[in-house]
Amino acid sequence: EQTSPESGGKFQKGGDNDLSNGPVANRSCTDLWCLPFLLVAWLAYLVVTFMGFADGNPAKLYLPRDYSGAYCGVETNWNSGPNTLNFPYLSFTMNATATTDVVVKQLLCSTAGDSVIQTLGLTTASYDSYLCACCKVPCDSCRSSYQFSDVSSVTDLQSTVTGKMQEIRGAVSPSSLFSPSGSNGDFFTNMWSEATKYFNLVCLPDCNTNFDTSNSSTTPRTWTYEMAEDNPLKTYWDLLKTSGSLQTAINDQFTFTALPLSLCPYSENKCIPMPGVEFSAASLNYCSFKMSSDVISAVGSSAAETFESLAVQSFTESESLGTLLGEFEKSIDA
Repeated sequence: EQTSPESGGKFQKGGDNDLSNGPVANRSCTDLWCLPFLLVAWLAYLVVTFMGFADGNPAKLYLPRDYSGAYCGVETNWNSGPNTLNFPYLSFTMNATATTDVVVKQLLCSTAGDSVIQTLGLTTASYDSYLCACCKVPCDSCRSSYQFSDVSSVTDLQSTVTGKMQEIRGAVSPSSLFSPSGSNGDFFTNMWSEATKYFNLVCLPDCNTNFDTSNSSTTPRTWTYEMAEDNPLKTYWDLLKTSGSLQTAINDQFTFTALPLSLCPYSENKCIPMPGVEFSAASLNYCSFKMSSDVISAVGSSAAETFESLAVQSFTESESLGTLLGEFEKSIDA
C-alpha cells in the first residue's frame, strides 16, 4: 500500500523511493530537434510581416469601406475602384433609385396611369404584360399588389407625383419629407429600419458633406432617373417619357442634383444627398446620422433621435458574419 509522505510511507523525502525531484533522477531536455523548426517558423513569420508592411497597407485592417468594398482614404483600390485618397470618411448618400421607385410605381400603376397607358396604342398582349407588371391581375411574377394610394384623375396624379418628387429632390423644405402630413405621407418616417435600402455607403472628404453642400456647389452634377433594364415596367416608363399626358411631369420631376466629383468620386447616381439628413463624425473616420434642424423642428427631437438610432441599427445589423466573410473573400486579390 502506498501512503503519503506525512504518514512516513514509501515516498517520504530521503527514503528509498524519494520522488521529491521527480520520477526520473537524471532529467534533461528532450526533442531538441524541434527547436530549429520553431526558429524557422518565427523567422518566416517575421519575413511575411515585413513584406506585408513593405508591399501592403496595414491601415486596410481598419479603414472603412464603401458600398462596393473599396477602401476610403487610399489612392489605389483593389477592385479598380475610385481614388479615395482625399475621401477618408465613410458617409451616406441617398439611393435615389430605391426612393424614386415607389413614386414611379404609383405613376405607372394607378388608375390614372392605367388610363394614360391605354391611350398609347398597345397591343392586347402588351397591355396584358403591363397589367401583370403592375400586379393588377394574377400572374406568376406577383405575390401581392403594390401598396400605394390609388389616384384616378390624371390631373391629380400629376400633382401628386410633382409634390412627392419635389420633396425627394429637396425642392421644398426638407421638413415636409419626414412629416406624415407631407406629400409622401409616412413613407420616409417609416423607412429608417430599412436604411440600408435607401442609403449608399460612400467615401467623402468629411462628415459635413450633405444636401446643403450640393446646393451651394458651383460645379454640381445632375442625374435623371432610369428604370433598371430588367424591370418589367421599363417598357411602359419609356413610353410615358416620350408620349402621353404624363410626359411633362416625368421629364420635369425626375432629375436630381448630385455632388461634384471634387466632393464625391463616384457616378452621379451614387452622389445624391438626401434632403434633411446630416452627419456627424464618429470614431475611425465613420460618419453617423444626424437630422437637420428643419426636420427636428418639424417632427420633434425624440422622433429625430429615433430616426437616427434606427438607421445606425439597420447598418449595424447588416454587418453579419456572412457579409464580413463575403467582403474578406472579395479582398483576397488585393
